[in-house]
Amino acid sequence: MSSSLLPAAALLASSEAADAEDLGGEYGDEGEEEGEDMAMLQNFMKQAMEKKRAAAAKAQSKVLEEFRANADKRIAAMEAEAKDSAAAARSAYTKTLKSLQDKVNQMEQLTQKYQQEMAQLWEQYNEEHTALENQTGQIKLAIDQRRQGVKRRIAALAQENEVALNEARAKADAVKGRAAKMPQLAKLLQSFM
Repeated sequence: MSSSLLPAAALLASSEAADAEDLGGEYGDEGEEEGEDMAMLQNFMKQAMEKKRAAAAKAQSKVLEEFRANADKRIAAMEAEAKDSAAAARSAYTKTLKSLQDKVNQMEQLTQKYQQEMAQLWEQYNEEHTALENQTGQIKLAIDQRRQGVKRRIAALAQENEVALNEARAKADAVKGRAAKMPQLAKLLQSFM
């Protein structure tokens, strides 16, 4: 608005100056007075325009300052909110990280416990397996020894039976021989009687 007034005033002043020059021959002194009035009017208009420009610049500066102050307040609020958000995020991150570390520690402890228990069970298994193998070997040896003992006894019994059978046969043969002599003896005795 102020920039449109300046060219209008300048235009008015230049047109009046041109009129004064055209009329200068007829109204010589009057033209000079009008020229002075015109210069004063131009000077007044120039001062009014400068005041308006200064007032507009001042108002503009005030608006910009208010805008800047409001923007600074909003930026400060945003920065505070960002700091709070960052602090909350850091806190959540730290809490989650601690929770994850606790889980890792628990898993490591369980893994160590599992490995220790497995090692103990494996050792017990190996000991029992070795003991079983020893027992199995001892049982096999005892069975083999008993088998051999039974075989020896059977062989000894077979030998004893053979000897006893031979003795029984010899006795039977002796009894048979005596029994065969008995009828002859009976006849002999009969003749004595």
